[in-house]
Amino acid sequence: NQPAGVFRIKGYVRVAAGLRVSTYLVHTVGDHIRFEPVGRGESVPDCTTLVVIGADLDTDAVRERLTGCIATEPVSGDALYAVHRFTPR
Repeated sequence: NQPAGVFRIKGYVRVAAGLRVSTYLVHTVGDHIRFEPVGRGESVPDCTTLVVIGADLDTDAVRERLTGCIATEPVSGDALYAVHRFTPR
């Protein structure tokens, strides 16, 4: 559910669930979203880093929507199932 005006989001997302921290390369175009696991040893940022591309963007709305995706309490390992459904098989 992207904010109005967003065409594409691409970057790295770090996900902490249970005792595991994983990094994914994420691509979105419209309603399509894809997470690709990043292998160990690959050079990636040590935090979530995203680029948002669009037109007439309300940057505050974009930041607010992205900030809303950050967990404020510990997340169980089962939460990764929500990410895995968007990863290539």
